Amino acid sequence: MGAAFGTSKRLDYNGYEYELSTMPGWAGSSWYWFRYMDANNDDALPLKEAIEYWKDVDLYIGGSEHATALLYSRFWNKFMRDIGLVDMEEPFKS
Repeated sequence: MGAAFGTSKRLDYNGYEYELSTMPGWAGSSWYWFRYMDANNDDALPLKEAIEYWKDVDLYIGGSEHATALLYSRFWNKFMRDIGLVDMEEPFKS
């Protein structure tokens, strides 16, 4: 059942198949707002000048179902900060 990492070999352990899709779709797309800051730039994600201009999201329109996506966005921001892609500590104003 299902290909894993481009192979047709099934990954399992003691007869139980590994679940390879453990992150919800909106979790993986929660970093996209960085691309809106500098959408035409093919060399960086995004330039520091674009971050300085657009940072600190101060208005978010979305229902309660979007709260989890905001948490994932915060996680991605902190991850990208830790690996040196962005400088900001928090992506949203409180």
